[in-house]
Amino acid sequence: ERDDLSLAGQIARRTAVATDNARLYNDARRANDAKDEFLGMMSHELRTPITVIHGGARVLRGRSENLEPETRESILGDIERESDRLARMLENLLALARAELDREVILEPVLLQRLLPKLNESVGAGSDRSLTFESETGVPAVSAEPGYIEHIVRNLVGNAIKYSPTDSPIEVVVSHHNGGAAIRVLDRGFGVTEEEATKIFDRFYRSDRTSRLAGGAGLGLAVCKRLVETMSGEIW
Repeated sequence: ERDDLSLAGQIARRTAVATDNARLYNDARRANDAKDEFLGMMSHELRTPITVIHGGARVLRGRSENLEPETRESILGDIERESDRLARMLENLLALARAELDREVILEPVLLQRLLPKLNESVGAGSDRSLTFESETGVPAVSAEPGYIEHIVRNLVGNAIKYSPTDSPIEVVVSHHNGGAAIRVLDRGFGVTEEEATKIFDRFYRSDRTSRLAGGAGLGLAVCKRLVETMSGEIW
């Protein structure tokens, strides 16, 4: 009986080890598949702006003297727009990598009503959009990483600029929320459907209704969600 119990114990332990190994293998395979998907999507998204910038520069170098002024301006506009798009993608990738690598984010007391007005000025620079800031009185300091807050608000305001009418205002509002604070970015676009309300925070997700309005990699809101959750906050 003791031999039987010993044998049963050995079988149980080996079964447990085999189960753990199988689980670790599946987890590793899923992580590798996700990495491959991520790299594939990013290589595709990066190729488009690089192709436009490179092609436009070659045309200007080789045929600039023979081009109409309107054509030159159009090519320069394409280069500028795609350069901005490329810069935003790289900023989001760096922010995502930083959030993944930072095991312990150093949080500090932040008064949003002091931080955000300065940010609004820089975000609105070069844009003809009406961008305003409001704050309720007495909003308490929040425990946050200022750089993360800035990146999140830049992404949200950038989305508002891209996906709302050019003659409509954009508002950044700070208010009391559950003993802390909430930041709202308000625009006059056509909004998000109930079905898309959670999907829009997935990496590379782009709504069929908005993808035709402006270019993008579908990373901005995913980065916002990751940074907010790193600070133990919520985004919706």
